[in-house]
Amino acid sequence: SGPTLIHELIHSFLNISNELSWYRRKEPDLSDFMQGHANAFIIGPNGLEERGKDVLVGVSLLAPKVSYPDHRHPPEELYIVMSEGEWRQNDAPWHSPGIGGFVHNPSNIIHSMRAKSKPLLAIWCLWQQPEPDHPRPQSS
Repeated sequence: SGPTLIHELIHSFLNISNELSWYRRKEPDLSDFMQGHANAFIIGPNGLEERGKDVLVGVSLLAPKVSYPDHRHPPEELYIVMSEGEWRQNDAPWHSPGIGGFVHNPSNIIHSMRAKSKPLLAIWCLWQQPEPDHPRPQSS
């Protein structure tokens, strides 16, 4: 289900999914999480393509009823929601953006996601703002 563009994105993802190097975030005290999630870079370290340090693109998969623990990081983040799931920032209530929805996490905000009764799949992008003395190149 979901918008047509999400169907196209899923087909594109399926074409590359077997080539991705999947890994697990280490959280030894959270065995359900450790056994119930996987991440992969699409663009970035060990991804299908490596680019500059300012943009990373990846994917996260959570098993049913698994929560990704609260965390924060300096880069801003944008999720493209590929299946049902819920997101939270700081102490705000959980919300479901729906398939094809977006979740924006500003820099250093505490955030989390969780799967409901079905697996959660989301593509994410992290980007660093350029340093003031190192502006981004202008496109022509």
